[in-house]
Amino acid sequence: AKRAAARAGVSALCRFEVGDAGRFEKRPPRERFDAAMMVSLWPLQRAARALRVLVKPGGVYIIDDAVVMPGAPRRYRESGLLTRAEVHERIESFGDAIVRESVWTVAMARRSEARLQARLTKRCAALAREHPELRGPLRRFLTQQRESAKVLCGPLRPGVWMVRRGKMTARNAGAST
Repeated sequence: AKRAAARAGVSALCRFEVGDAGRFEKRPPRERFDAAMMVSLWPLQRAARALRVLVKPGGVYIIDDAVVMPGAPRRYRESGLLTRAEVHERIESFGDAIVRESVWTVAMARRSEARLQARLTKRCAALAREHPELRGPLRRFLTQQRESAKVLCGPLRPGVWMVRRGKMTARNAGAST
């Protein structure tokens, strides 16, 4: 993030903080930020509640998760994952608004997963050369990653949402803590 800010010429306008968002679930921070993001950590609803207390009203937060596609087997619906429409409902129930959304197509998911698999395979091979005792676990890890990729190209799709936090109202005050 710091390198990206420097390339964009906005380093003087940015301050980046890395921390445990979980600690704010029970005790909101004293300072609020203009933006916050969470990548691959918590399910969307929990992430939204945690991030929105970190940003000022009018600020933005970014979440990534996966959505259940129409026609997906029931086990995915029962796992707690949301459909795209449900993501919108939940975000709006907090009084917030989705300002940008990207739910991947099958082609996007396949390209991304292929690139990831290639990087992981290369890194696992290097680790296996350095630590031969890890060959079995690394092989199992790569197999699990391939299986996950099939799911993310089928019944589930990765998604990213940029959300503008609304003002606190009596209606959504309880949703933020």
